[in-house]
Amino acid sequence: LNPQNRKRILTHEMAHLLHHQYRPREENWVKDGLALLFEYRVTGTFNRSILNAFDNPNSSLTENIELDLKTQEKLPHYGELNLYFYYLWRLCGKNTFLNELLTSQSNLSGIELMDSTLKVLSSNQDIITDTVCSSFEKSFVSFQIAKFFPEPTPSSRYVLIGNFNAQIGDAPIELKPYSAQAFHLSKENQKCTNGTTQ
Repeated sequence: LNPQNRKRILTHEMAHLLHHQYRPREENWVKDGLALLFEYRVTGTFNRSILNAFDNPNSSLTENIELDLKTQEKLPHYGELNLYFYYLWRLCGKNTFLNELLTSQSNLSGIELMDSTLKVLSSNQDIITDTVCSSFEKSFVSFQIAKFFPEPTPSSRYVLIGNFNAQIGDAPIELKPYSAQAFHLSKENQKCTNGTTQ
């Protein structure tokens, strides 16, 4: 391993260890999202999985990854988590967001913890947050829109790499919870399938 990869892997695993000390029962997708964000904060570079974030439109943000999956099968999910947690960090209070999630004493976990944390941060007058930070649901929808329709200016809600490698389908597909797909609108497919957001 080159020194940069060694530092990245060590940071990722140390973040898991630290997070486990505070929140041993946290859901894996939150643990991995925070560990990926720690990688960026410590090394100043993003995990290369961000390049795979658009490879699988049916990769659920909140799905816990099977430990026995091959690394290649995990990359779209890691990429999605990487982009989403960076997006929230950038728009929802930066290190205050990070600290709140890492050290929360709440019994909530997963989506409920994210929702509670975002609501607390957005109601704090001392922290500057974007309107997307008012709830998990709102942040997820805004994040998905920003992935496909980026406006990369410092004051916008852009996602780091915008539609890089984005797969745009010809018709909507059935999606897992908290996943998204972009598709070409035509006369035949003007509605999303069940359980999706337009």
